Amino acid sequence: MSHDEATQGCGGSCGCGGDAAGGAGDAPLLSIDPRLDVRDLPHGERHGRVLDALDALPEDGALVLVAPHAPRPLLAEIDRRYAGRFAAEWLQSGPDTWQIRLHRTPVPA
Repeated sequence: MSHDEATQGCGGSCGCGGDAAGGAGDAPLLSIDPRLDVRDLPHGERHGRVLDALDALPEDGALVLVAPHAPRPLLAEIDRRYAGRFAAEWLQSGPDTWQIRLHRTPVPA
């Protein structure tokens, strides 16, 4: 993780430190996984929408989160809630759009 990734934030109630303008520009398609673009959602609805989408993912499923800032508090919440069952892969790190692939890891047999 670069210093720039660590210091980007949204400034809303999630506590990450700043909020870039939502929805500015198109995010390039970086994956064949479904995308969940939360840039135009009110800040207070973003975490719930992402958690609902993750709950609906099948085993070994994935989605690409498109966000207006580096969603570090959300990623920490996902890790707490799902106890390491999701892997996060950073696909795009700003400056206006962040894309993170969230993959539900298979349960060991």
